[in-house]
Amino acid sequence: MSTPNFYSINTSKIFAIGMNKYSDDGSFDEIATNDDYELQKECLVNKLKTLHWEESNGDGYTPRSYPSSCFAEKTVCIQYEKMDIEIIIQAIEISGYYDGSNLDWEAKTNVWYDGYSVGEYDMTGNYAVSDDDVINDNWMNNSGFSKIHAENIIKRINNELNKLSDELENVYEQICGDKFVCDCVFSNGEAIYHRVG
Repeated sequence: MSTPNFYSINTSKIFAIGMNKYSDDGSFDEIATNDDYELQKECLVNKLKTLHWEESNGDGYTPRSYPSSCFAEKTVCIQYEKMDIEIIIQAIEISGYYDGSNLDWEAKTNVWYDGYSVGEYDMTGNYAVSDDDVINDNWMNNSGFSKIHAENIIKRINNELNKLSDELENVYEQICGDKFVCDCVFSNGEAIYHRVG
């Protein structure tokens, strides 16, 4: 059984770095591959720093077959009534199964009401923060207000996340030389990609 080379979570396409380079005689060029990878990674971090992102060296979350790491993150705080809502987006790199790696992002939010922590929530995937979280966890310390404001709170959080993810993907678009879209994944795990842009 084969495995797709890339594991992409949230990006609109696959932004690949560190793809194998080959010399004129067709042999793998480890030095050129490593140099290209290091240059792209440095350019990414430097460009993100100009946009007020902080360099980071943490772990990302992906399945075991695809180790990942966080290389930059940005935190934005918004206020809603007596709530402080912290949105944290992380730029992550996910190792390719056979070749290179791809860039992606993850996000979470921390919520406080009147100085007291309400909780930490994922912002993507099956467990992404929703109106139900606002209501069930009583974010506004008043079940009626939490229910009335839930939709607006989530809309405001998602609007901010969209701005941050667009900013990040714009940087990925500028720096990454290799961009792919997955056309299909077969039942045996093989995948077909085509280059875009």
